[in-house]
Amino acid sequence: MKSIKLKNGHLYYQECGSGPAMLWIHGLPLNSDSWFAQFEYFKSNYHNVAIDLRGYGNSSALPDNYDSITDVYVEDIKQCIEVLKLDKPILVGFASGGHATLKFAAKYSEMISKLVVINASPCFKKQSDWQWGFSAETLKSFTKKIEETTSNEELSAVLYTPAIKEQHSDELDKMKSWFDEMLAKAKKETILAFFNNIALDDDRALLPNITTPTLIINSVLGEEVPTDVGLYLRQNIANSQYYEINGVGHFVFATQSKLVNQTIEQFIDPSTTINIPKFTKEY
Repeated sequence: MKSIKLKNGHLYYQECGSGPAMLWIHGLPLNSDSWFAQFEYFKSNYHNVAIDLRGYGNSSALPDNYDSITDVYVEDIKQCIEVLKLDKPILVGFASGGHATLKFAAKYSEMISKLVVINASPCFKKQSDWQWGFSAETLKSFTKKIEETTSNEELSAVLYTPAIKEQHSDELDKMKSWFDEMLAKAKKETILAFFNNIALDDDRALLPNITTPTLIINSVLGEEVPTDVGLYLRQNIANSQYYEINGVGHFVFATQSKLVNQTIEQFIDPSTTINIPKFTKEY
């Protein structure tokens, strides 16, 4: 098992491939295994590294004392880049992991070459000037339901029912079973901490500090992060592109991995090849 030693714990990571570095940050309630399709796609040309955030997978639990979990994750990402000597990696984050990478890019833009966020938001809670998030009542309801769960099956139902919106299929069932394996490794207090801590962040004011080229991917059926949030990011991150995927729920990187991977690849290395017929007449 590969891990990075921290002052108060460790971060598990896995890696594959060689070339320019890509650093993958998972979302709730998954871990680094969730990037399997991305590792398979990018391993031929890139050095891929994915970490288990604290409280997930094989990494240490969250520290005992913290004000902001997002700040903990931001500094852990920084330490990962420094310890593994990743040279300005392409940073990719999903959902709550994407939330952390937005803040990382706002604080440490010089440490990365590009940023990709998938269904990420700078602010998960509704406010008087921010309509795209969880209401206080919804956060309270999620917290209560999670606290009352007594099995992994019950916890899975609470988290995945609002997130998986695609039409039922055997493939979706397999994906959910795979996700349940990762959920079993996530600590309940870590999941609760999203609703009690991360969801209270408001990082909108930091977005203009992001100077690195940024790709924003949003799925239309995702309730957690509506497409209006992606458009807001596009309007407030100067050097950014926005890509919207129709008919797909929250876990778009898994349910539409080929499309997502190709979109990321095109962003990293834009193709400008134009195929035209060969003309017999020369000009």
